[in-house]
Amino acid sequence: MSALLPVLILSVYLIATRSGATFAPSGDTAALAIAVLIGIASVAVIPTKWYWRVVVCAAYAFAMTFVLGFYSLVFVCSVFGDCL
Repeated sequence: MSALLPVLILSVYLIATRSGATFAPSGDTAALAIAVLIGIASVAVIPTKWYWRVVVCAAYAFAMTFVLGFYSLVFVCSVFGDCL
């Protein structure tokens, strides 16, 4: 469940903001940051040495920022038809 939580949070945010007139680009960035931070919190508890946790969290943050950013573009385009 914790692996899908960032995607779920971002999807709920995108649905909530795109269905009304409350859309703000800075809110998209904040939602992406919150989703990545929640994912990092679930990765940070892996039972290994502290420096490996830092490396894994940094790699996770980089990869998930890219993946969730692309996901949000595809999600908005497919659900709402608002493509770039």
